Amino acid sequence: MPPFRFEKNLVLLFALSLSLLIVSVVRFWVLEGRFVFPPSFSLGESPLRFMVRLEEAKVSRVGEKGKEWEFWANTIEQSDDRITLTQVGGIVFQDKNPLYRLNAVKGLVSLSAGDATLWEVELYEERGDTIIRGEKLLFVSQRKEFVVYQVDMKSSNMEAHCGKLVYNVAQGRMTWEENVEIRIGLSK
Repeated sequence: MPPFRFEKNLVLLFALSLSLLIVSVVRFWVLEGRFVFPPSFSLGESPLRFMVRLEEAKVSRVGEKGKEWEFWANTIEQSDDRITLTQVGGIVFQDKNPLYRLNAVKGLVSLSAGDATLWEVELYEERGDTIIRGEKLLFVSQRKEFVVYQVDMKSSNMEAHCGKLVYNVAQGRMTWEENVEIRIGLSK
């Protein structure tokens, strides 16, 4: 079988066709001003304000020791310094390891502070059977802790209720505050 040879005219014709295609696309989209954004992106009313709306996207906080938390949501909207989340799932990390998996109805993330607030939240312990439910969860990145308000906590041998639960992720220490009720040694 003879070796395959490129014909100079064929290569030149291909290069010319490709160049024409690129020039046509650039002319049509850029020079004609016909920018088409996918439906998941939208521009705000003001030219100084830009809003991005993503579907099924992730947002995370990475500190000096790695990921602190990661959220994904059905809808994520960014407006200036704030990200709004709906139907949130996520993971809370401790020393790069998953500590809790979570679900929430909605959330808000402040990009400049790195803080996040979730509403109607459920946390599931990654290496245990503890479930924490609360009306609101606040991640305070500077203090490396999260705070859950109006808490119902259950495991196989304990139930707890309190107004406020504070978990310092860096120290691995949980404190319960405000009207604490604990029942230990529950039978199934």
